Amino acid sequence: MDDPLKIISDLTRTDDKKRRGLLTWLAKEAPATQIEAVGLMVKNYHQLKNQFPRLNQAALYYLGLITALVNMRAVEKSPTRKGTGHDLAPLAGRTRIQVERVRALGKTRSSPKRKKLVSLWGLVRQLKNDEHLSFRDIATFLGKNKKFKINYTYIERIWAELEPKI
Repeated sequence: MDDPLKIISDLTRTDDKKRRGLLTWLAKEAPATQIEAVGLMVKNYHQLKNQFPRLNQAALYYLGLITALVNMRAVEKSPTRKGTGHDLAPLAGRTRIQVERVRALGKTRSSPKRKKLVSLWGLVRQLKNDEHLSFRDIATFLGKNKKFKINYTYIERIWAELEPKI
């Protein structure tokens, strides 16, 4: 019986390093893109199971996933030919997909400094309201006593978001 990884390598024209890179790329993408990849994987599985009856189910799903990722990465890459003589209309769909993926990716993570500052928010509120310290003094206090280096303007920006104006 043939080795499933050799069959997958031959069909997708990828080696182990390239497949790992594709999986790493998928892990860094937004959940919407990951769901799209899984949907394409299932679609590919149903197309491939009749073509390759000797492969087991897991290998077919893996082949479907790698095929989907290869195709998705092809959409991500920009055209390699430069010049004014070619039609840009076919690239409009590709550009739209790229823009949607970038927008979805930008809304997935929050700042680690923001998380830490919010966890210390009771202290910040006490220093500002009760002790009447400026944001600059609060930043200095957090740096010296909590080993948390942060810019005072960032504290001020978060203060404006979290604290109601009185």
